[in-house]
Amino acid sequence: MKSNWIKYLSVLLFFNLIPLLIIDLFLITEKDLLASYLRSFSEEQALGILETSKNWKWLSYLFSVLLLASKTLLVGSILWLATFLINNQISFSKLFLVGIKSQVIFILKPYILLVLVLLNSDSKLEIISNFTPLSLFSLFKGQSLDGYLAFLFQSLNLFEVAYWFLLAYFLSKELKSTLNDGLKVVVSSYIPAFVLWLVTVTFFLVSNS
Repeated sequence: MKSNWIKYLSVLLFFNLIPLLIIDLFLITEKDLLASYLRSFSEEQALGILETSKNWKWLSYLFSVLLLASKTLLVGSILWLATFLINNQISFSKLFLVGIKSQVIFILKPYILLVLVLLNSDSKLEIISNFTPLSLFSLFKGQSLDGYLAFLFQSLNLFEVAYWFLLAYFLSKELKSTLNDGLKVVVSSYIPAFVLWLVTVTFFLVSNS
Protein backbone atom coordinates (compact mmCIF):
# COMPACT_ATOMS: atom_id res chain seq x y z
CA MET A 1 0.00 0.00 0.00
CA LYS A 2 2.90 2.36 0.73
CA SER A 3 4.12 2.15 -2.86
CA ASN A 4 0.57 2.93 -4.05
CA TRP A 5 0.25 6.25 -2.22
CA ILE A 6 3.77 7.25 -3.22
CA LYS A 7 2.91 6.55 -6.86
CA TYR A 8 -0.41 8.40 -6.72
CA LEU A 9 1.08 11.37 -4.86
CA SER A 10 3.96 11.63 -7.33
CA VAL A 11 1.55 11.59 -10.29
CA LEU A 12 -0.67 14.18 -8.58
CA LEU A 13 2.24 16.53 -7.92
CA PHE A 14 3.60 16.08 -11.43
CA PHE A 15 0.35 16.92 -13.18
CA ASN A 16 -0.25 19.82 -10.81
CA LEU A 17 3.07 21.41 -11.78
CA ILE A 18 2.84 20.94 -15.56
CA PRO A 19 0.44 23.84 -16.35
CA LEU A 20 2.21 26.14 -13.88
CA LEU A 21 5.56 25.47 -15.55
CA ILE A 22 4.10 26.00 -19.02
CA ILE A 23 2.62 29.34 -17.99
CA ASP A 24 5.78 30.56 -16.24
CA LEU A 25 8.33 29.33 -18.77
CA PHE A 26 6.55 29.85 -22.08
CA LEU A 27 3.56 32.20 -21.72
CA ILE A 28 4.57 34.89 -19.21
CA THR A 29 7.57 36.89 -20.40
CA GLU A 30 9.88 39.19 -18.46
CA LYS A 31 8.38 42.03 -20.48
CA ASP A 32 4.92 41.17 -19.16
CA LEU A 33 6.15 41.06 -15.56
CA LEU A 34 8.14 44.29 -15.87
CA ALA A 35 5.15 46.12 -17.33
CA SER A 36 3.06 44.92 -14.40
CA TYR A 37 5.64 46.01 -11.79
CA LEU A 38 6.05 49.43 -13.40
CA ARG A 39 2.41 50.21 -12.61
CA SER A 40 3.24 50.30 -8.90
CA PHE A 41 7.00 50.87 -8.67
CA SER A 42 9.79 52.94 -10.17
CA GLU A 43 11.84 51.43 -12.97
CA GLU A 44 14.75 50.69 -10.63
CA GLN A 45 12.48 49.02 -8.09
CA ALA A 46 10.66 47.06 -10.79
CA LEU A 47 13.92 45.73 -12.21
CA GLY A 48 15.04 44.71 -8.72
CA ILE A 49 11.78 42.87 -8.06
CA LEU A 50 12.01 41.15 -11.43
CA GLU A 51 15.54 39.94 -10.73
CA THR A 52 14.59 38.70 -7.27
CA SER A 53 11.53 36.85 -8.59
CA LYS A 54 13.69 35.12 -11.22
CA ASN A 55 16.19 33.94 -8.60
CA TRP A 56 13.58 32.64 -6.17
CA LYS A 57 10.89 31.38 -8.56
CA TRP A 58 11.76 27.78 -7.74
CA LEU A 59 10.47 28.39 -4.22
CA SER A 60 6.93 28.85 -5.52
CA TYR A 61 7.06 25.38 -7.10
CA LEU A 62 8.46 23.88 -3.91
CA PHE A 63 5.76 25.61 -1.87
CA SER A 64 3.07 24.29 -4.23
CA VAL A 65 4.36 20.74 -3.81
CA LEU A 66 4.65 21.01 -0.02
CA LEU A 67 1.21 22.58 0.30
CA LEU A 68 -0.46 19.84 -1.73
CA ALA A 69 1.37 17.06 0.12
CA SER A 70 0.62 18.65 3.49
CA LYS A 71 -3.07 19.04 2.71
CA THR A 72 -3.48 15.39 1.69
CA LEU A 73 -1.57 14.33 4.81
CA LEU A 74 -3.84 16.44 7.02
CA VAL A 75 -7.00 15.18 5.31
CA GLY A 76 -5.82 11.59 5.74
CA SER A 77 -5.22 12.26 9.44
CA ILE A 78 -8.69 13.77 9.90
CA LEU A 79 -10.37 10.83 8.16
CA TRP A 80 -8.29 8.32 10.13
CA LEU A 81 -9.36 9.90 13.42
CA ALA A 82 -13.00 10.00 12.29
CA THR A 83 -13.06 6.34 11.24
CA PHE A 84 -11.18 5.34 14.39
CA LEU A 85 -13.87 6.97 16.53
CA ILE A 86 -16.61 4.99 14.79
CA ASN A 87 -14.62 1.77 15.26
CA ASN A 88 -13.67 1.27 11.62
CA GLN A 89 -10.03 0.25 11.66
CA ILE A 90 -8.80 1.52 8.29
CA SER A 91 -5.07 2.00 7.92
CA PHE A 92 -3.75 5.54 7.66
CA SER A 93 -2.06 4.79 4.32
CA LYS A 94 -5.45 3.87 2.79
CA LEU A 95 -7.04 7.07 4.06
CA PHE A 96 -4.05 9.10 2.88
CA LEU A 97 -4.67 7.56 -0.53
CA VAL A 98 -8.33 8.61 -0.31
CA GLY A 99 -7.18 12.21 0.16
CA ILE A 100 -4.76 11.95 -2.76
CA LYS A 101 -7.33 10.51 -5.17
CA SER A 102 -9.93 13.11 -4.19
CA GLN A 103 -7.45 15.94 -4.72
CA VAL A 104 -7.59 15.31 -8.46
CA ILE A 105 -10.57 17.68 -8.72
CA PHE A 106 -8.31 20.61 -7.84
CA ILE A 107 -5.82 19.61 -10.54
CA LEU A 108 -8.39 20.79 -13.07
CA LYS A 109 -8.00 24.40 -11.94
CA PRO A 110 -4.45 25.07 -13.25
CA TYR A 111 -5.39 23.46 -16.57
CA ILE A 112 -8.42 25.72 -16.87
CA LEU A 113 -6.12 28.66 -16.12
CA LEU A 114 -3.69 27.47 -18.78
CA VAL A 115 -6.45 27.35 -21.40
CA LEU A 116 -7.68 30.83 -20.46
CA VAL A 117 -4.17 32.28 -20.70
CA LEU A 118 -3.65 30.64 -24.09
CA LEU A 119 -6.94 32.06 -25.37
CA ASN A 120 -6.33 35.57 -24.03
CA SER A 121 -2.74 36.48 -24.81
CA ASP A 122 -3.29 40.22 -24.33
CA SER A 123 -4.30 40.08 -20.64
CA LYS A 124 -2.41 37.09 -19.27
CA LEU A 125 -1.36 38.53 -15.90
CA GLU A 126 -4.81 40.01 -15.31
CA ILE A 127 -6.39 36.61 -15.93
CA ILE A 128 -3.98 34.91 -13.52
CA SER A 129 -4.49 37.47 -10.74
CA ASN A 130 -8.30 37.31 -11.07
CA PHE A 131 -8.58 33.54 -11.52
CA THR A 132 -11.24 32.31 -9.10
CA PRO A 133 -13.32 29.80 -11.10
CA LEU A 134 -16.74 28.70 -9.84
CA SER A 135 -16.34 30.59 -6.57
CA LEU A 136 -18.48 33.15 -4.76
CA PHE A 137 -15.70 35.65 -5.40
CA SER A 138 -16.42 35.54 -9.14
CA LEU A 139 -19.82 37.11 -8.39
CA PHE A 140 -18.07 40.20 -7.02
CA LYS A 141 -15.53 40.81 -9.80
CA GLY A 142 -14.90 44.47 -10.34
CA GLN A 143 -15.92 45.28 -6.77
CA SER A 144 -13.57 46.29 -4.00
CA LEU A 145 -13.59 43.69 -1.23
CA ASP A 146 -11.70 43.54 2.03
CA GLY A 147 -8.91 40.95 2.11
CA TYR A 148 -10.74 38.63 4.46
CA LEU A 149 -13.89 38.67 2.34
CA ALA A 150 -11.88 38.02 -0.82
CA PHE A 151 -10.23 35.01 0.84
CA LEU A 152 -13.54 33.70 2.18
CA PHE A 153 -15.37 34.02 -1.13
CA GLN A 154 -12.49 32.45 -3.06
CA SER A 155 -12.41 29.47 -0.70
CA LEU A 156 -16.13 28.79 -1.12
CA ASN A 157 -16.32 27.26 -4.57
CA LEU A 158 -17.81 24.32 -6.45
CA PHE A 159 -14.42 22.58 -6.65
CA GLU A 160 -14.41 22.33 -2.86
CA VAL A 161 -17.95 20.92 -2.83
CA ALA A 162 -17.00 18.36 -5.49
CA TYR A 163 -13.99 17.46 -3.32
CA TRP A 164 -16.32 16.60 -0.43
CA PHE A 165 -18.24 14.16 -2.61
CA LEU A 166 -15.06 12.59 -3.96
CA LEU A 167 -13.80 12.11 -0.41
CA ALA A 168 -17.09 10.49 0.50
CA TYR A 169 -17.02 8.25 -2.57
CA PHE A 170 -13.49 6.91 -2.09
CA LEU A 171 -14.04 6.66 1.66
CA SER A 172 -17.19 4.59 1.12
CA LYS A 173 -15.11 2.15 -0.92
CA GLU A 174 -12.72 1.70 2.01
CA LEU A 175 -15.63 1.39 4.45
CA LYS A 176 -17.28 -1.11 2.09
CA SER A 177 -20.43 0.90 2.56
CA THR A 178 -22.66 3.40 0.76
CA LEU A 179 -21.90 6.91 -0.47
CA ASN A 180 -24.30 8.20 2.18
CA ASP A 181 -22.17 6.64 4.93
CA GLY A 182 -19.07 8.18 3.40
CA LEU A 183 -20.78 11.58 3.34
CA LYS A 184 -21.69 11.26 7.02
CA VAL A 185 -18.01 10.80 7.91
CA VAL A 186 -16.93 13.72 5.71
CA VAL A 187 -19.67 16.00 7.10
CA SER A 188 -18.72 15.14 10.68
CA SER A 189 -14.96 15.40 10.23
CA TYR A 190 -13.46 17.13 7.20
CA ILE A 191 -16.09 19.85 6.74
CA PRO A 192 -15.89 21.09 10.38
CA ALA A 193 -12.08 21.15 10.02
CA PHE A 194 -12.46 23.12 6.77
CA VAL A 195 -14.81 25.61 8.43
CA LEU A 196 -12.41 25.98 11.37
CA TRP A 197 -9.58 26.73 8.94
CA LEU A 198 -11.73 29.37 7.19
CA VAL A 199 -12.64 31.00 10.49
CA THR A 200 -9.03 30.97 11.72
CA VAL A 201 -7.57 32.52 8.56
CA THR A 202 -10.40 35.03 8.30
CA PHE A 203 -9.86 36.09 11.94
CA PHE A 204 -6.13 36.48 11.24
CA LEU A 205 -6.79 38.62 8.17
CA VAL A 206 -9.30 40.80 10.03
CA SER A 207 -6.89 41.23 12.97
CA ASN A 208 -4.08 42.35 10.65
CA SER A 209 -6.13 44.49 8.28
